[in-house]
Amino acid sequence: KPAATPPAKPAVATQQTQQQPKDPAAVKAAQVASAAKAATQKAVPKRRPLAVSRKVVLTIESVLSGASPRGSQLSFRKDVAVELNLTLKNEGKTDQRLPSPALLPLGFEVTRLSDNKKMTGDFSAVAEPASYFSTLKSWEITGLAVSLNEYFPSMTPSGRYRLNWSGAAFISNLEARFAKVKDLPDYSVLKAGLMKDNSIKTRKVFLDRSANRSSSLGGDFEFSVFGTVTSNVKYYARVNLTTGTDPIVFELSGSKRGNLFAMRQFINLANEGFYDRLNFYDVQGDDYALGGCSSKNGMGVPPIRIANLKNDDAVKHTAGTVSFLTRVSSKQGKSRGGEVGSIFFVSLKDHPELDTEHVPIGKVVEGLDQIKKLTPQTLFDSVVILTEAEYKGESPDAAAVASAAKPNTPKPPATGEGITLDNPEVLIKTAKGDLEVTLFENNCYSTVASFVMLAEQGFFSKGPDGGKMTFYESIEQDGKNLCLITGSPTNDGDGDPGYKLIDEKTKHKCERGSLVMLKQFDEEKDGYAENSSGSQFFICTQDIPYFDVNFEFTVFGKVTKGLEVLDKLKKGDALEAINVVKKKSHGYGNIRKAK
Repeated sequence: KPAATPPAKPAVATQQTQQQPKDPAAVKAAQVASAAKAATQKAVPKRRPLAVSRKVVLTIESVLSGASPRGSQLSFRKDVAVELNLTLKNEGKTDQRLPSPALLPLGFEVTRLSDNKKMTGDFSAVAEPASYFSTLKSWEITGLAVSLNEYFPSMTPSGRYRLNWSGAAFISNLEARFAKVKDLPDYSVLKAGLMKDNSIKTRKVFLDRSANRSSSLGGDFEFSVFGTVTSNVKYYARVNLTTGTDPIVFELSGSKRGNLFAMRQFINLANEGFYDRLNFYDVQGDDYALGGCSSKNGMGVPPIRIANLKNDDAVKHTAGTVSFLTRVSSKQGKSRGGEVGSIFFVSLKDHPELDTEHVPIGKVVEGLDQIKKLTPQTLFDSVVILTEAEYKGESPDAAAVASAAKPNTPKPPATGEGITLDNPEVLIKTAKGDLEVTLFENNCYSTVASFVMLAEQGFFSKGPDGGKMTFYESIEQDGKNLCLITGSPTNDGDGDPGYKLIDEKTKHKCERGSLVMLKQFDEEKDGYAENSSGSQFFICTQDIPYFDVNFEFTVFGKVTKGLEVLDKLKKGDALEAINVVKKKSHGYGNIRKAK
């Protein structure tokens, strides 16, 4: 629960040297002095202390090992099942009551990165076990192999996906599939345990031979399902940057052998996550920008290279052209073409001298001026491949419909209904009225992306036990209400979406109407833990300069209309829903999460 700024810790008594005053008057005076000191301290919003070490680990691992010549476990053909191994291990010293292994798929959540939408699962294939919960002894291991396609049959459109497991999803799907589970005598206790974010730790394991990743443990389990890349069909690559600025978009195309094979190489590498966390390592003003090297110095190579590729489509290197950098053998010369790996470049001016030397794969349709200003410190947060239908905002399920018959014209800036070129806008619906809010995407992209994603998934419309989310706490100082805290699916300090966000500093202040991410309070360090925010946030009802001076909160939005409604809100009032009114045309699924 929120409380006053933690007072200084009392000194530890040593060998009976400190004694309580025996004089009752002295005792009362000491109590009055202590109360007076506490009254002068500032109030701060405060979440529960950081969770202690987790004892139960669920490991998610792909069973696709050597099927791909690239050695990747993250790329599946459209005709290959996405098969996974699930391993549940009790690493604690005591026995644990856990879900039956056969029921573990009920906790799956799959998000399609192309449109940042959670996919609806079909768990009718999950058979009723002899027991819904079983006891896992200390250091005991159990598990099963599953096919993700059984539970998400619509996972056929081309694209990248993110897989997670959460206790909240498990409980929701378990009760929907087997309603009588609620009749178990200890079900409420088991349910409360699974709903906590520290009940079961998920560990994602995958084989990754890309040099740009530092670890194969932890992080998000992202994979791709993609069909064969064909000629005369347009694809798009959305390069999301770690700075949170608007993404850069390439339109990819290839018709004849050299350009088609090069385009396939780029798409395959992007779908495998090879380009994630790489950069444009060499940007030369208005000349060119080199990127996609795993060593970030021009010397790195991917697991597979393709030799003897030429610019068979005879594409001109005009400003905005995206090309693979080719390496030509000194023995063979240029006549047989060159080898392409992962390094590509963007022409920032016309380069006719390169037309016969390198292999174009597309052109920049969004963000060309932005590339000219990039530095090596700006990384690719992710590179997501889209079909033309997805890029134009149509349903991804229609992505399989080829668009070759449509004119090959660039996509104009999206300004239709619900789309904006400015910052996103949301409507916070409360029991006392509506708040119109502008989100500061240009200053804290990842925080806003998470907020928009959760809002579109209906996260803020659901509270515990089928009820509503509320403003579960308010902070008062000197008789004034400073802020209201909400965003917890459990209506207390424990609730979160199952992940933590990287902190983002902004120029915005904790002013009246500001929306601010709430972080966890670390009792041991007597301060807020870095990178510990999730879904909980507070709305300032007053200017709070004290927060700006003493804490590094992420201010990610502000109420633009409805301040009179904000003044009426009190602790316990319901948060009805958060609706996205306007957003930019790109997706919001690429969120920088804390490890």
